[in-house]
Amino acid sequence: MKLNKKIAVPFLSTVVGLSLIGGVGGAVAWYQYNSRVTASFIGTAVANSGVLQIGHMENSGIVWGRDYIQGDATVNKLAPVTFGQLNQDLSLPGPAYGYPEAGKGDYVTGWTTATANVDYVQFDIYLRAYQADANATTTNGYKQVVKDVYISDIVMRDAIADANKSVAPALRMHIDVDGGKKFLLAPSAVTDLALSSKLDLDRDGEIDKVGGYAWNEGRLSEVVYGNENDKQTATAMANIVQERDSQGEMPDPSSPSEKLICRTKENGEQKITITIWLEGWHKLNNGTSESAIWEVTKTKDVAVQAGLTFDVGKFR
Repeated sequence: MKLNKKIAVPFLSTVVGLSLIGGVGGAVAWYQYNSRVTASFIGTAVANSGVLQIGHMENSGIVWGRDYIQGDATVNKLAPVTFGQLNQDLSLPGPAYGYPEAGKGDYVTGWTTATANVDYVQFDIYLRAYQADANATTTNGYKQVVKDVYISDIVMRDAIADANKSVAPALRMHIDVDGGKKFLLAPSAVTDLALSSKLDLDRDGEIDKVGGYAWNEGRLSEVVYGNENDKQTATAMANIVQERDSQGEMPDPSSPSEKLICRTKENGEQKITITIWLEGWHKLNNGTSESAIWEVTKTKDVAVQAGLTFDVGKFR
């Protein structure tokens, strides 16, 4: 088939970008840190004979385009939260929790249930691919096709490199392919991160105790925050990156890489849910050592950046 030169353009990929701006809020307990999230963007470019589209859900249904703006820097914020025990190949287990109350270690009774796009970022995207086909009269010369989708680039970092003010190690990105793979990513590999601890949230210089009235049984017992023995394991973000070959192509579909994220569909769309948060149990430098209680002077006004590129390479 001879293609019209007007539709021959260089690349086919999808870009997802998140920009997070830090700023301390009023929370005093636990990590003592809040931040704001700017608008994110998701964009597409087109290939020699095809186009990859990204969609997002609105009241009228899925709206397709090459750019998608997620969030509002003046409304959304990012707070340290935790989803509890989670491995890199599992779905999110339930709600996230944050803002613990001193003396109450159990998530359900002593913590606040976190809200998506208020305390952390979560959104759905939809992917579909079209290829030029002179016989596809109903879609202006294109037909929907199956393409292998990889991640060719990923970023999770502080916007400004400063060893004395960094929260990037606590960033987590969860990618949930509807009906397919799940990924939990961190800037560097995380193995068996403890998701419980005894802490000093009331800032009296001692491990918190149950407390209460003088006759309360167990009032002098030390509090364990979180669920004891819960762990978290996350994949280093670089480990899922699949680069294009010298011809700008991804692995042959007949022998896909283990880094394959998903495939677009011949009919319909592939849904992917992306969740980004600051893992509150990740220990950060508090000035003298690393602690799960983040120091305000070390985290105030820190900006972080998170983004990734979904990529199917060139195709003809």
